[in-house]
Amino acid sequence: MIIFSGKIDIKDITIDLLPTTKKRSSTLEHDLDRLWQDEVAEMTAKGRKIWNAELYRLEGFQQSDTSLHVELSTIEIKEIHAAHRLPGERDLGESYHSNNVFVASFIETSDGKFLFGRTNTNTLTAGRIDLIGGSLSKTERPIANANDLFHSALSEIEEELNVGMADVRSGHLCAILKTPRSYVGMIFHVRLNIDLVQFESRFAARNNDEITEAIAVERIDLSSFLDSQASYLPSLSKLDLMAL
Repeated sequence: MIIFSGKIDIKDITIDLLPTTKKRSSTLEHDLDRLWQDEVAEMTAKGRKIWNAELYRLEGFQQSDTSLHVELSTIEIKEIHAAHRLPGERDLGESYHSNNVFVASFIETSDGKFLFGRTNTNTLTAGRIDLIGGSLSKTERPIANANDLFHSALSEIEEELNVGMADVRSGHLCAILKTPRSYVGMIFHVRLNIDLVQFESRFAARNNDEITEAIAVERIDLSSFLDSQASYLPSLSKLDLMAL
């Protein structure tokens, strides 16, 4: 579900860091550690990597035509996954939702191709086609302002595609969405100053194997491509993709 769409420059985003307002059911409070250990055991048995860390949580935001104020707190991965093992937890109301933040980007080459990646089978998304991005982690990259937020998105692009900061021409926030599992995606549009051929050369030289395949899509085909994918991607087809 799209909860914000627009075209907000990074300089027009402000961030406040606040104490969390998230609530826990008595069951989650009592059984959190046991539920987390069950999750770790299940993921390990499937050969997938999972570990605890402190992520950012969306507390709220206020928007105008040209600016966005974002309020963040933190939440641990173990609480997010433990809550997923209690099907009724999210039904208790918005204040019980994890609302943990991830960043992801529509990446556009200089010749107008949009880049997606297929994840490897050891990741939690196991072979799915996705935008390039990742969890907004306080443990890995503390956030103090909007530049930190954008650089977190760019760091994911560099790590997964081998496309560095020098290859980026511009970027802005274009959407915020919420998934059925109460994850919150902050979606950027990042324009590169390299074309598809140059990108493919960089991608071939990458050291990270999290993305096994890069997929290029023409802008005119974006909507139908997004609709054909899994998870949150179909919701992004509702954006004005021709005006990103």
